Amino acid sequence: MNVALAAGLLVNPWLVGYLLLPSNISFQSRIFIGGLDILLITSVLLVYLQGKTPERRKRLVFGFITFILVILVVEAGLQAVSFVTKLDDQQQSGFAQKASLSPYEGIEWAGQYWEEIGEFSLTSVYKPFVGWKYGPYHGEYINVNSEGVRTTWRPGETPGELAETLYVFGGSTVWGYGARDDHTIPSYLYKLLDSSDYDVEVHNYGEWAYTITQETVYLALLLKEGHRPDYVIFYGGANEVYAAYQSGVPDAHYDQLRISEKLGAEPSVPASVSSILNAIPVVLTSYSKIYMVLDKTIQYIFRSSFQEQDLDAVASDYNDEELRLLSAGIAENYLESINFLERLSQSYGFKYAYFQQPTTFTEKKLTDEETATDPRVTDSHHGLLQQMTYASLVGNPPASFFSIMEALGDRTETYYIDFVHISEKGNEVIATKIFEILEKDLLKE
Repeated sequence: MNVALAAGLLVNPWLVGYLLLPSNISFQSRIFIGGLDILLITSVLLVYLQGKTPERRKRLVFGFITFILVILVVEAGLQAVSFVTKLDDQQQSGFAQKASLSPYEGIEWAGQYWEEIGEFSLTSVYKPFVGWKYGPYHGEYINVNSEGVRTTWRPGETPGELAETLYVFGGSTVWGYGARDDHTIPSYLYKLLDSSDYDVEVHNYGEWAYTITQETVYLALLLKEGHRPDYVIFYGGANEVYAAYQSGVPDAHYDQLRISEKLGAEPSVPASVSSILNAIPVVLTSYSKIYMVLDKTIQYIFRSSFQEQDLDAVASDYNDEELRLLSAGIAENYLESINFLERLSQSYGFKYAYFQQPTTFTEKKLTDEETATDPRVTDSHHGLLQQMTYASLVGNPPASFFSIMEALGDRTETYYIDFVHISEKGNEVIATKIFEILEKDLLKE
């Protein structure tokens, strides 16, 4: 009986799920689930090793069952309190919480906008050669067509037949995370060009989490399809560094390790069983109020560790020399990508420019709100990697490379809504800076 009981608890679904699906479990969840496993296994060992007599074993088993019942009663009580008082802030999604930041506080459209962002975030699909695309989506403030291209502001009059075209590539900052269709960086840039009598039509080819490698491949695919832009600009820099920080690989894309594990791992269990095992820790950590209380307690006790470092990132425990080597690889990838752009521009006859974006790590000062918007803001390893890479690029800039990392330095209010995304006001400042450089260096006859 004891052996059977021990075997049953040793292969409990939490432990099996933990061992078979480690990449899908967060650091805090691992602590909680691992604690449950230790509790279960320790209880079994007590019954098995200390149960010298049937009566002794019965008392131990009864004590163990009583303990489990107490946990269930506490969980039920916390669930009831949460339901009655509605104090559980887990009911508000991470996207919805953005509406409480000062750039959106009291703004009529903010709530609806962040609801649309949440809906849009579920539209991602696999896209050959670039990894993924989002859309289509049609809302009041966010509109993306069937090709995954976001709507850009358009002037009242249709551009003439001789109008030139400008394609803007980048990650979600170019796409316009945090901004309505008419208030993205490409939209503001279009307004500036139009008001200055430039007959140039702007298109927003930004995509969530894209790096410069994905963006140049995206451009190459568009050229292959017959697109012939007159001007191509890229705005970014943060995604390349963060993706490398996650994976420890210089030329990586977002979540590369997790995706490669999913694609490359041989199924060790049937798909249906795997799905169940995968769901157990997700349900447990998403809905258990005991977990939520313990999670908040752990984060409070070890708040400096959780806030200052992304513990799931491969490079989170790199020393300075390892970060320097990784940074050098990232910078080299930038240069190779820009060399590729140069060859494309010569073959297809477009002019191009690359703009290095500002982040919280390039700012001399942050508002208190900006510091608290995102744990990555205070991740010292991530910040050092970003700064090392910036220094390499700015110190030896390639052709058509422009740093606008200081563009937001004069702000007197919150622009950053996390370590890299900015408000609509911030977008306007960035677009103005880009326009000034374009007018001087790219649009001149």
